[in-house]
Amino acid sequence: MDTLALTSALTFTKEGPNADWLILDVSQSQMVSGFKTVPVKAKPPFADAELAEGGPIVMISTIIEDHHINGPVTLSLEKEYELEIF
Repeated sequence: MDTLALTSALTFTKEGPNADWLILDVSQSQMVSGFKTVPVKAKPPFADAELAEGGPIVMISTIIEDHHINGPVTLSLEKEYELEIF
């Protein structure tokens, strides 16, 4: 089985609660050490946006021997964070 072709064929989409907070830059996807990567950023979709319950999901999909295969990766977004500079 050609695992490089399978890995290269992976697609990434966003779903679920807070999906509009994610920016998937699929145009910048690349192969790194045999893995396909896609940059993901998170930011509020508008100035006073509130996070809903549950995290956004990045759905990873491909087709293997005429079968559609997919799996979710759930991300955790925090409403507040602290930045410490030492």
